[in-house]
Amino acid sequence: MEYVIELLVRLKTLDTTALTAKDTLQRDMGYGSTLGSISREDYWAVTVEEAAEAGAGRLAEELAGGTKIFVNPNKHVYRAAVRKEGDGPAAGFSPGGEATAGVHHVCVLVQYREDEKAMLVRETLRKTLGYGEKVRDVSRGTLWTMGIREGSRDGALAMAEEIALTRGIGQGLLVNPHSQTYEVL
Repeated sequence: MEYVIELLVRLKTLDTTALTAKDTLQRDMGYGSTLGSISREDYWAVTVEEAAEAGAGRLAEELAGGTKIFVNPNKHVYRAAVRKEGDGPAAGFSPGGEATAGVHHVCVLVQYREDEKAMLVRETLRKTLGYGEKVRDVSRGTLWTMGIREGSRDGALAMAEEIALTRGIGQGLLVNPHSQTYEVL
């Protein structure tokens, strides 16, 4: 059976890329009153052939903690989850629930249309590290999580898309529609 191992990897230290994005969005693009917070994590999805979900879970920990491809333990922390191929994002990988103090937490997953680094990682896992055909595919992206001040969840989702998708100068920042795809979660 095919399972997808999802890894979210973030820096232990201050993320200057996320800080720069926040500053640009709030000061230069006019989202100061709307955007409360923004953070980012590297997203990896490794599709594997495994007999049971428990085996895929063990493999997730082995890939994240043992290969040093996805996580450098000196500078990263990670979360791992497993889902069946075809299911939506694993539990805990997208925000939900009620808004806190009028702030809705919304995620935007940004991925490249053609990602040579992900293909290289897949081949490294298959050939160099000996996982062979057990590793079916690898994809990667960036998961941006935003705290958005909006009256409703639907309004926050629409605002997250407006903030993310670059449509021109001063319109959107996180997604280049020519080379990337995105999903608002």
